[in-house]
Amino acid sequence: MSNVFIAWNDLKLAEKVKRELEENHPEDSFIIGTQTQTIRHLGTAAMEEIKQSEYAIILISKSNKVVKNGNDEEIFFSPNVFFELGYCSALMRSENVLIFTIGIRPEDLPVDIKGDRVNPITGSLANVAGKIVKIFGSKIENKKSPEDIFNDWPSIKKQLTDIAPIVSEKQKREHILHSIQSSLYYGELSRLCEVTKNIRTSDPELLAIKGIIDLVERHYDDVRYSDDLDVLEYDGSNPWIKIIGNNYIALRYKKQYRGTSEVRYLDSAERCIKTAIKETDAEGDGFYTQIWKSYLYYNYARICELFEDRTDETKEYYKRAVECNAEALRGYRKGLRGLDWQLVIMLSLKQECLLRKVDFL
Repeated sequence: MSNVFIAWNDLKLAEKVKRELEENHPEDSFIIGTQTQTIRHLGTAAMEEIKQSEYAIILISKSNKVVKNGNDEEIFFSPNVFFELGYCSALMRSENVLIFTIGIRPEDLPVDIKGDRVNPITGSLANVAGKIVKIFGSKIENKKSPEDIFNDWPSIKKQLTDIAPIVSEKQKREHILHSIQSSLYYGELSRLCEVTKNIRTSDPELLAIKGIIDLVERHYDDVRYSDDLDVLEYDGSNPWIKIIGNNYIALRYKKQYRGTSEVRYLDSAERCIKTAIKETDAEGDGFYTQIWKSYLYYNYARICELFEDRTDETKEYYKRAVECNAEALRGYRKGLRGLDWQLVIMLSLKQECLLRKVDFL
């Protein structure tokens, strides 16, 4: 989930844009600048709201016109909007600050923000809001960083704990599904289990996600249980439930093989990981998908390594894991912060070391 700050000087337009954004992106939170606090002082309201946001939508429209010398017009702009634009630009990645000029030519702006960053919009209020929502959706698609994907557990933890009955089932699913991996990284899977057990639901997707969490908890707590529980009981259309569920079922089978040396467990592990990889193929080549493909190929290589005479395949899937990380980095080279680059590079270096190890096989 992302927080999105909206800077404005036409409140009616800002409210219309916010409503349509909430309808199209229910997983995100949209903040109209200075409208969330009773104190309307710029220094204490807008700047705090901007600090809490990952994206900004800057709505620049005319405040009024002054006619001078017959046909000449001088356009006046709200200074607050430009102050907020500057503050957003200082704190956020440049591509996360989306600038819209409504009924204004970019060349009429008093500051030099021309070019691809500016989106000129014309039309009625309803049409303008619809165009802004469409552009926002295209800009943020697959723009998550590794921190958003894997290391967001501290921010998600409170959201999960504070889930209220009015929160939609879709929001619950998104929060929980995409916090499984990060909760493992932070060693707080037990807390995630505790929180989700208290959520009452009949939603099949949410029930499937809770089943995945239970499976992962049992796996990492080294609890033995029968084969019939190692099945993802979900036949819906959410690909990420299938991807994440089959990945952890594969790891569970792999662990059962290590404990028993029964090849049937290894065969089942391979079947599940191949199913997960097949699901990612339908999700395109975005950054989020590439990172998960890398993780799946890495797990597949570890499974192949346990088979006899599968050395070539082991090398191949370690290589694919490295390539997916490299592809993710190439695709987002201009958009990632230095810290995010390092996370991707470290994953790739780790797998390159494993590739060199495999060369000795």
